[in-house]
Amino acid sequence: MNRRELSASRSPSIAHFSETAQGASTIRSFTREGPFAERFNELDRYYLGRRWRTVRSVVLFSWQNNILTSLLFLAAGIEAWYLLQTQRVSVGSVGVAFSFITLSGNTVLTFFEWLAQVEEALIGVERLNGLLMAPLEPGAQLPSTAAFSTGHPRRSTSTAQVGGFPSSAARGGSVGTSTAQVGAFGTSTDAILLNRPHVQIEFDRVCFRYDQELPWVFQDFNLRIGAGEKVGVVGRTGSGKSSLTQILLRLYPLQSGRILIDGVPAVAPSESSGIDLMTYRRLFSFISQDPVLFRSSLRDNLDFERLHEDSSILAVMQMVGLEEWSSPEALQLQIEERGRNVSYGEKQLICLARALLRNSPVVIMDEATSAVDPQSEEILVRATHQFFSGKTQIIIAHRLSTLESCDRILWLRQGRLVGDGPPREILSRFSKSDLSLI
Repeated sequence: MNRRELSASRSPSIAHFSETAQGASTIRSFTREGPFAERFNELDRYYLGRRWRTVRSVVLFSWQNNILTSLLFLAAGIEAWYLLQTQRVSVGSVGVAFSFITLSGNTVLTFFEWLAQVEEALIGVERLNGLLMAPLEPGAQLPSTAAFSTGHPRRSTSTAQVGGFPSSAARGGSVGTSTAQVGAFGTSTDAILLNRPHVQIEFDRVCFRYDQELPWVFQDFNLRIGAGEKVGVVGRTGSGKSSLTQILLRLYPLQSGRILIDGVPAVAPSESSGIDLMTYRRLFSFISQDPVLFRSSLRDNLDFERLHEDSSILAVMQMVGLEEWSSPEALQLQIEERGRNVSYGEKQLICLARALLRNSPVVIMDEATSAVDPQSEEILVRATHQFFSGKTQIIIAHRLSTLESCDRILWLRQGRLVGDGPPREILSRFSKSDLSLI
């Protein structure tokens, strides 16, 4: 039983404990504490069994070493008594021999203890090396300052500053200015796209599924969203609404087809033209149904890259209805893990403020109003009219009233576009189809 196997046997119990802690409220609500506790005990017993085998091997080796040292002492003692009787050696020589025997035994034990520590350290090094050598997502590149040679493509050492973004009026009502670092790969194209207030999005014969063993989500899917157009997306659960945003953000690779922004695709660095993946994602601001906050200050959660002055951030906080948070002191508030010290509605409004500060040409709202109070919903809906006016908007919602102000409604069913038209027409057809299933 080596240390690598012992380390591997410990991981399942830790992972299960972490999963249980994160879903504690759900487990308690379904009174499933018993099965989860039993599963943890089972994994823990498996680890402790392996641990006991390792400890037993170490103790056995220590006993064997001590027995061997004792036998050497006995043999040396008998031989020393004989040599002393025949006056062939001195008492000092016998003492030196005993000292060497004791030292050799301790040295062997110390050597194997160090060897075990080195093996444990190598386990961590192997895991870290596995992460470093893992393939990058298609189109991604390492920064030019990456310290280790992993064989992955890297950004050029030369970078270009893309500054001078249009004013808030030109960019659709967002406040403040921003700068972005754009790599040398496709720099001119990237700079032009980032400076546009809105862009056109096109899905060209897109085929996608999450795994080779799973059914297709989209097959030969075609769609065009005009620049500055406000598009709503409806469909039953599993129709592909959220998957549409996942592939638009290039969080999963396409099996075939292309997604083009103003006619330019996001491509891998080995290809000759297109948008660098990092810059491609700068084109989007995403507000999801599950707002994500990180354990850091409120300011860091709002402005990841620290591109904005406090005054711009405070102005945005007032715009989204968080007046009580719009002070320099409030920006230093420490957000706990997963935003546990912030209400759900406040988290969603913070994410809205983050999107406003990002000031991207495309805004995606995926069920952003599904679980907020009426006041927060009103602010989010008003944002689509006022703050994001002029931007390309994609809004996914189950509340059909949220979509009535859209320019177009897309109706998805099992990854196919079955309806595309004015809100009144498509929403009426969609409502009738839902009623027919009841």
